[in-house]
Amino acid sequence: MQAQKWQVENRRACELMHAKFDGLVIAAKEHPSNIVQALLPFVKSSRPIVVYSQSKELLMDLHVELKSSSNATNLHLTSNWLRYYQILPNRTHPEVNMNGNSGYLLSGYTIG
Repeated sequence: MQAQKWQVENRRACELMHAKFDGLVIAAKEHPSNIVQALLPFVKSSRPIVVYSQSKELLMDLHVELKSSSNATNLHLTSNWLRYYQILPNRTHPEVNMNGNSGYLLSGYTIG
């Protein structure tokens, strides 16, 4: 029986993961801890990792986990603020109504 397309793609993805990645970028709505812990072993040592979330608390939990497990160093949690501008002929100004925050970033480097 011939393998399904998704099975072939899944097998190929697994082969690529064992080649080790040069970095890790994750954007997740749910808690990113399980995703990061599952993918971190596939990232080469001293490579950057970045995790985006709309919730600061989720990234604070992940920060504590990574710090205590010694999987990452130089961890920084920053606020990502996006400001939209209205551009009209002969004038440009920030949007009047806008969100105060568009998310948070946890960044650092892998160890070991």
